[in-house]
Amino acid sequence: MKYDIHVKFRLRGLIVALVCFGAIVAARGLDPRRDGHGTHTQMGLSGCGFLARTGYPCPACGITTSLAAMAHGQVWQAIRAHLFGVMLFLAVAAFALLGLAEVLTGGDVLGMLRPRVWWIWIALAGWLLGWGVKVGVGLLTGQYPLWP
Repeated sequence: MKYDIHVKFRLRGLIVALVCFGAIVAARGLDPRRDGHGTHTQMGLSGCGFLARTGYPCPACGITTSLAAMAHGQVWQAIRAHLFGVMLFLAVAAFALLGLAEVLTGGDVLGMLRPRVWWIWIALAGWLLGWGVKVGVGLLTGQYPLWP
């Protein structure tokens, strides 16, 4: 019996779609905090030690809040929390849809993306840019440092 290659693509697409849609549902289950950080504590994780010690957010502060805000359709709050969270949410949503397309068509939809090393550099630059914007806006608005 010949193995149908389309089954492989459908299975991969199903796994990707389920993981990505699951992440979106998980983000939707969180209540995004208005102060732009700390939403991750709703999952039982501890608060940010860097923020507690320095009064400034770490590079990851606000990403979970941003993801939760995007899942709730609160785009402006998501942007304010961490710009990279918005980009990450959109990427996860796109992969969910691409995985679903692979399930429906049986074609190599996800394979067309062909990951490259420069994707890592773009993600890193976006992450650091998001952190820089968060700190910069926080300094301009007086949100940071947390204490005088």
